[in-house]
Amino acid sequence: MRREFRNLLTWPLIARCQQVAALMVMAMVVWLSSSQVGAVIGQPLIVNIDNPNFRKLNVAIPDFLVEPGANRETRELAKRGASELSRLLTFSSLFSVRSSDVFEGVLKAKGVTRWEMGQQNMDGVDVQQWRAVGIESLTLGEAAYDGDTWTFTLRTIDLGKGEVVVGKRYSKVPKSEVPAVMRRYADLILKAYTGKSGIFSSRLVFVGRRARNSAKQIFISDFDGTNVQQITTENAPHLSPAWSRDGRYVRRDLHVRHQNRQEVQVDPRPRVE
Repeated sequence: MRREFRNLLTWPLIARCQQVAALMVMAMVVWLSSSQVGAVIGQPLIVNIDNPNFRKLNVAIPDFLVEPGANRETRELAKRGASELSRLLTFSSLFSVRSSDVFEGVLKAKGVTRWEMGQQNMDGVDVQQWRAVGIESLTLGEAAYDGDTWTFTLRTIDLGKGEVVVGKRYSKVPKSEVPAVMRRYADLILKAYTGKSGIFSSRLVFVGRRARNSAKQIFISDFDGTNVQQITTENAPHLSPAWSRDGRYVRRDLHVRHQNRQEVQVDPRPRVE
């Protein structure tokens, strides 16, 4: 195990992050092996990786709605939000996100072309039509421009139960934080269907080098190895990074003049509520 960890330190940063992310996903799937995913009323689907007959839950995530006359940036963020949420659920290996070709007819059907903006109920949703095309879970979203920021209203409907299982409104979201909002909502979806929180809002911390002969530094990244940031700069080896309990700090061993010293590095990245 120690030998494998040392080998990781010599890989390129992105490759190493992706490797760690893959290991985290494998651990999550094992962790969720006894969890439940709702499929039909009163008969939840058991997520069991040892069962060769396990079937992913079919979900639909149409492009988020925008108000008539919305500007181009809002329309782009609406598409990007739906795309990112689809990517996250696919990454979990628990959901099968269906192509829009599967449910395009439902969207165009009379009475379901649009649903009530900002609602967290079943208004505008014909459960039977969605189930007829094989959809078991439906996530609907809206994006609204608020000057310098946006508001995202999201709801996830379990079509087997015929009820909203997750509903959330995120206000004053800057453009740069839209992916973070989608990660947080994806975690809520996983918790609703499995009883366990997801890993999408978590971050990785690791040791790496920018160049072969440079000192080892501490880096952080998102759960999937993207958005890599170097958070130390001292010209001395850094080892054994670990998150603080509240996730705001990284504690590391900094080797200076043959002495070990514990220091705390503040992570200034803002959090979206």
